[in-house]
Amino acid sequence: MILVQTINNHQQNKSIMKTLKNLFLSFLVVFSITQISCNNDKELIDSFNWQISTPEEQNLDGSKLAQLSEKIIAGEYKEIHSLLIMRNGYLVFEEYYGGYSQNELHPIYSVTKSITSALIGITIDQDKINSLDQKLLSFLPEYSSISNMDSNKQKIKLENVLTMRAGFQWMK
Repeated sequence: MILVQTINNHQQNKSIMKTLKNLFLSFLVVFSITQISCNNDKELIDSFNWQISTPEEQNLDGSKLAQLSEKIIAGEYKEIHSLLIMRNGYLVFEEYYGGYSQNELHPIYSVTKSITSALIGITIDQDKINSLDQKLLSFLPEYSSISNMDSNKQKIKLENVLTMRAGFQWMK
């Protein structure tokens, strides 16, 4: 019985580690896109091959999207530079506002935080993470022996990273 429980715990831990590594990789992808947009590297962005469709072909009401666009143009929603809507893998709506265009890249700053927080919330809901008080290195043990490891880095918790209080230098 103890052996079965140990095996089950090991398999569950492997599943948690895989999920967290995937989340970490997702974060890195989003972070990389942020860096690309901040560095104006348009070549990668331009290489995306979007499949395009109409809202109606993807079972959306195009008139509702047009109404939303009119509200954005009227200033009802502040600081919206663009709105792109994907449905079933197709780009069904693409509009730019306030003089912006598809050729203008934007830093996305807190969007990355929001996506990462939502993903972490999902893993907590699925009982794949026990607590935000868990040490970050418990999810990434292969990094516990990096050359510049110190006690401060060993103390970093998942919550510290999510709230941007991990102690890393960051340029805004």
